[in-house]
Amino acid sequence: MDRRVESYMDRCVESYMDRCVESYMDRCLESYMDRRLESYMDRCLESYMDRCLESYMDRCLESYMDRCLESYMDRCLESYMDRCLESYMDRCVESYMDRCVESYMDRCVESYMDRCVESYMDRCVESYMDRRLESYMDRCVESYMDRFWTTIIVNSLGADLKVNAGQVSRAILAKAGPKLQQEVTSKAKFLNPLPIMIPTAGYNLSCWGVYHVILDINYGISRLDVLKQAITQCLFTAYNYASPSISFPALGTGTIGLSKKDVAEVMMNTVLTFAVENPCSMDVYFVIYPQDTETYKAFRDRWKTYEWNKNTTSATKQRDPTPDIGDASSNSRDSKIPCLIINAESDEDAEEAKAWLENVLYTHPISIHNNLVLLLGQEEHDILSSSDFPDVFIEEKLSNGKCLLEIDGPQQEKIKGVIKVEQLLLNVQEKHAVTLEEELVEAAVVWFYENAGGAWRYPAKANREIEKAFVTQSDLTLNSEPHHTICMKSPTAKGRDGSFWLERRPLFTSSKAGQKKHSPIDWPSSVVLVDPKSQEFQDYVKKFKKDRLTLVKMECIHNRYLSKIFQSKKETNKKTVQLYQAVPRQFTRLICDVGFQSIFSNPIDPKFGQGIYFADSARRAVDFFQTPKEESGLIYIFQAEVLADNPTEGGKDLPVLVPIPRKKSSAPQSQPNDILDLCDSLVNSTFKPSIYAIADNFRANPQYLFTFQQ
Repeated sequence: MDRRVESYMDRCVESYMDRCVESYMDRCLESYMDRRLESYMDRCLESYMDRCLESYMDRCLESYMDRCLESYMDRCLESYMDRCLESYMDRCVESYMDRCVESYMDRCVESYMDRCVESYMDRCVESYMDRRLESYMDRCVESYMDRFWTTIIVNSLGADLKVNAGQVSRAILAKAGPKLQQEVTSKAKFLNPLPIMIPTAGYNLSCWGVYHVILDINYGISRLDVLKQAITQCLFTAYNYASPSISFPALGTGTIGLSKKDVAEVMMNTVLTFAVENPCSMDVYFVIYPQDTETYKAFRDRWKTYEWNKNTTSATKQRDPTPDIGDASSNSRDSKIPCLIINAESDEDAEEAKAWLENVLYTHPISIHNNLVLLLGQEEHDILSSSDFPDVFIEEKLSNGKCLLEIDGPQQEKIKGVIKVEQLLLNVQEKHAVTLEEELVEAAVVWFYENAGGAWRYPAKANREIEKAFVTQSDLTLNSEPHHTICMKSPTAKGRDGSFWLERRPLFTSSKAGQKKHSPIDWPSSVVLVDPKSQEFQDYVKKFKKDRLTLVKMECIHNRYLSKIFQSKKETNKKTVQLYQAVPRQFTRLICDVGFQSIFSNPIDPKFGQGIYFADSARRAVDFFQTPKEESGLIYIFQAEVLADNPTEGGKDLPVLVPIPRKKSSAPQSQPNDILDLCDSLVNSTFKPSIYAIADNFRANPQYLFTFQQ
């Protein structure tokens, strides 16, 4: 048992010890391994972290350094560029300012010198012309007195009785000698108050005597009455002494300042009245300075009035050569048959005046066909409806784009109303013509005024005035804003806002011929009469003879602005046609100046749409437009070159702007390709058009104006 127990105990102890040792060794080994692994892991992790941190720090530092360097370089470069640019700009501005100041100073000095020289030349020329004119007038008066013999010369004196006060008086005194002044002074001593006329001898003059009239004294009556008495007294004195002739200057038109028209009226009437009341063979002369055109015109117009009255009286006597002697009123004014003589610059004007008078005198009611009625405003309607025309009935009718005024009432009141209507229509026509000229000129040329502060464009009204001054090479002061005074020689402008240079900017290519000086009559167009003997005229005579029209006159038209605009449009629209339009005579000059307008023409039936109508022949124009019905009436027809691309068939209800329709296809109706793709003209037939209507007046250029006799 003991051995068995001992053996058992040994095995148990051995087994226990094995397990204990094994367990102890496991724990020791595990602990050791843990420590070694931890230490190893620490070292590995530390080494790895060192490498990672070093690499990360390298990258961060590199990126940071790149950013810093880039920012620094940017700041350095920017600062350097700023300094360089500032320096460069300083030099550029300084150089530019030097050039600008130099150029401005040059222009200022040049302009100042021009003004100084111009002013000095004006003063010199004025002074020279005054001296030359005075010398010339003295020679003219002296030569007149030498060559033209008259028995009595009338001279004008002032209140101081100085014979050498005026040019005529000075010339008379120089020719007559000092005794003439002595006689005037000696006679005045014994005359109190001074008379209107003092007669003296002629002395060295080749005349019988000199009558000195004194108008510059207060006689208690008007100056014109004093003049009338002076003329009458001179005529009676010459008549009593049987003087065969007497010469009068234009008395009172000098220092006294009487109106030349009033002086002509008083002097002519006084002489004519004296001639009627005192029949004699005395010749009366009115002596006028050669350069005094205004005085000459006043006397000439008064003489024409006298000739007209004389011719009217003669015509009346010829119409009624044998009045009823037994009738006590046969010599009265009411017994004479009225007669009217029409004087005009041309046969066409006389014919138009005759037609107008016949319409006024023999038509009931009076009809006025004029589309300008559409332009009458409220002011004109108020005038016609005022109390000045209480018994006049005025009716306005509008039909097919045509205007008609019918005026009726008592004969005298009716004629008075007709004249007022014609006057208002003429005023409206002139205003409308100016507006159309402004639009035409502004479409071709634009004027600017500029200085160192900038450049500004002139308004339309001022633009037209300056362009007209440019064409005629004349200076002017603008009647509209900005009210500048324009000098075309410089060219410069002055106003309340300073001085400026003028710049003309043509909107189309301008030729040198357009910059030469033109007469104001040629503004803005020139109309030249074609010689009836020329081959061109004869060719047109044969051409229109086929249309049963007799060519009376042919005029060639050139509108410098309309031609430029038309040529520019012609570059993109190649197709042109030669067309005709019949117009009333009153609008012919307007069309030459501003081009065709729908308001100027009167088509009988504008059934192909709205626009400006033309016909393909003169005969068709006569039939299509309103023309005089009488055989003796004159017809005025324009020949024009018209752009007629993209025509379409017109209709009465079509708008002004018509899109080009698509070509016919299987679609139920044609549709436009593009609403902005518009037709240039409306026609009566696209197959063979004979009537055209255009919306743009700049697409027609007038070439000739023909005057026909039916």
